[in-house]
Amino acid sequence: QATMNFKACSTKEFLGHKKKVHSVAWSCNGRRLASGSVDQTARVWNVEVQGPSSSGGGGGGGGREKEVELVGHSDSVDQLCFDPTHPDRLATASGDKSVRLWDCRTGKSTSTISTTGENINISWS
Repeated sequence: QATMNFKACSTKEFLGHKKKVHSVAWSCNGRRLASGSVDQTARVWNVEVQGPSSSGGGGGGGGREKEVELVGHSDSVDQLCFDPTHPDRLATASGDKSVRLWDCRTGKSTSTISTTGENINISWS
């Protein structure tokens, strides 16, 4: 049984949202991290997970990772999740009573589903 030594890991802060973040999710291949915010956007960062760092924080240099801003909701993005079989497909649920599907390569919404109430959770099936 493998265990992870979290003390050997470092953290990294991704700046971009203008208000607090409600939800985060990793893509199925572990190369993208998405966040949904009260600022009515979702953001997707292309990240390469690195091994333990001796720097003790900040996540290492290398500049800013490529970021995609997903704009289209008219209320907070409360939940989001990646398609478990496709690392470029993301679903977001918003207080604007809609669910959107996104292509993370282009940053474009590919589908919008209107619902009768606010959406508090979302998952793929």
